[in-house]
Amino acid sequence: MSIHEVCLLAGGFAFFALLLRLSVDDIRTGFLYDRWVGLLAAAGLIMAALGQRTLFSAISGALLGGGLLFAVRMLSRGGIGGGDVKLAAALGLWTGHTGILPALFVAFLLGSL
Repeated sequence: MSIHEVCLLAGGFAFFALLLRLSVDDIRTGFLYDRWVGLLAAAGLIMAALGQRTLFSAISGALLGGGLLFAVRMLSRGGIGGGDVKLAAALGLWTGHTGILPALFVAFLLGSL
């Protein structure tokens, strides 16, 4: 197993573990804590720096995801929280600009159930 594969595996584990932690916190308290969202965002930036995707793709994904949910927040007059906006930006760092729209679509679909 190459060092690149080890980094990808560690990144995938971090992604899963942080999203699981955020899910549990959200279900229990209704809050997405900044410390966990921040760790998710930092890990996404590290993965981009390691060559998972380009830094441009990661940052534009964060701006697109965070910007879309910020617009929804403003239009719905607070229907979603600020933690959701930050989470969408963090997910954009992981998925890049090409993956954030499908990720948000799946999130909206699952959230509506």
